[in-house]
Amino acid sequence: IDYMRVSAVNTNASDLAVREISSPLNALADHEATITYTVENRGANPAIGSWFDSLYLSSDNSWDPSDRLLARVRHTNDVPAGASYTQTVSARVRRVTPGDYHLLVASDVNNEVVELDNTNNDSSSPTLVHVVVPPLSLVPHFVDDFDGAEIDSTRWNTDLATSGKRWCSSTTELH
Repeated sequence: IDYMRVSAVNTNASDLAVREISSPLNALADHEATITYTVENRGANPAIGSWFDSLYLSSDNSWDPSDRLLARVRHTNDVPAGASYTQTVSARVRRVTPGDYHLLVASDVNNEVVELDNTNNDSSSPTLVHVVVPPLSLVPHFVDDFDGAEIDSTRWNTDLATSGKRWCSSTTELH
């Protein structure tokens, strides 16, 4: 018995492809970064419906589960064959260590659109994003005017082995 494998390919399907990514060269951890990307429909038919585009920071130029999700954007407009859309996103850079990262954009991440080719749905930025952690600034806070301020502070000493006694200290008002 000879078996023949038959595959159906819809050559009239749409084909979303990430064409361009513009990312900042530097980003501060826990601050907003602005990213612009363009997705085009290389297929013969329109991409119809809605889908999600996702943006990630990655240590390499391909997606894997360890990559940090920066933003997920819902796209709700049809994209005619040969047309494209450009999206600008402000995303907070969270939970990353300082270093250099690739910015990845993946269109139609949940495969909601019937497409000719899903392998071109993601792309990496041409330049790395250098993420830095802003310096920690410790600034003491002083109260300038104590007039009428009330402080209720009570401390109990319960170390009987050292002092032999139990004592209480309390301050309730400053003038």
